[in-house]
Amino acid sequence: MFTMALFPVLSRQAQDDQQGFLRFYSLGTKILLLIALPAAIISTIAAREMVLILGGPEYLPDAMVALQFMAWSIPIGWINSLTQYVLIALDQQRYLIRAYLIGFGFSLITNLLLMARFGYRASAILHIFAEAALLIPFVIGLKCQLGHIDWWGIVGKLLLSAAIAGLVALVLLPVGRWGALLGAMLAYPLAVWRFNVLTPDEWGLLAPLLRKK
Repeated sequence: MFTMALFPVLSRQAQDDQQGFLRFYSLGTKILLLIALPAAIISTIAAREMVLILGGPEYLPDAMVALQFMAWSIPIGWINSLTQYVLIALDQQRYLIRAYLIGFGFSLITNLLLMARFGYRASAILHIFAEAALLIPFVIGLKCQLGHIDWWGIVGKLLLSAAIAGLVALVLLPVGRWGALLGAMLAYPLAVWRFNVLTPDEWGLLAPLLRKK
């Protein structure tokens, strides 16, 4: 829903305002990662309870393990979701087909090679790498169309914030999983605030929406 809402704006700016186009893409990516990274942390720590609620005890522990691995495909997958619409806005539909063929080929070949030997755990982990295999041609396509993009400036501080939250969770894990989850969810927004993840320019873009609230 979020990426579809951004798509008309991105389509207009792709033709008329490349700087505005990059600002909106950067902001959209940050907003998605702001949600996706803590979602992955929560899914990792609370996977057992999620499986119990959604499936029942007969799905433990296998579904829990699969969820803990696959949760970390969420941040990459959400970036891919937005980036594909950015490439469409840049009229790169044919390039998208080739990129998806690369991602599909990687997923198919690696699952055939590893799943029979290592089972569902391998497939769950490979899902993360399959999203990464799709992101790589996406990033190359953006570079060809738009030139240099400061990816570290977009995702670096968010990754550091998630790493700090994960470290806090690990330290508190001996106390209990709920304590670890609470600590991580307190540490993450504090780190995001401390690192000034959103620039003043991005806050300016968000200001009209915040005023409407």
